[in-house]
Amino acid sequence: MNQDEIVIFAELNRSCFPDICQTMESHFPLVQYGSQCDDWLWIHHSDGKVEIDSFNSLDYLELRGPRKQFGLVQVILNLCQTDWIVARYLIPKIDLTRGT
Repeated sequence: MNQDEIVIFAELNRSCFPDICQTMESHFPLVQYGSQCDDWLWIHHSDGKVEIDSFNSLDYLELRGPRKQFGLVQVILNLCQTDWIVARYLIPKIDLTRGT
């Protein structure tokens, strides 16, 4: 299994984007985000970044990153309120829109 492979860990409620940004910004030292047709948020970590964005979905935010970020993703999902999480993938889906 390629630990650098980009996968989708979960789908989040897009209408909660402002609350998600505020929560992540209060828990992580380096967070970038914006909205312009699409919503995007990057949570930087010493070993790379995890992304939350609507680039490939009109209805949901996709939580994606390298497989090796599984631990960080679990922290992020634990910070999310229950109604923010639409789907949580126990086996992450391969992001076919991007290469490794």
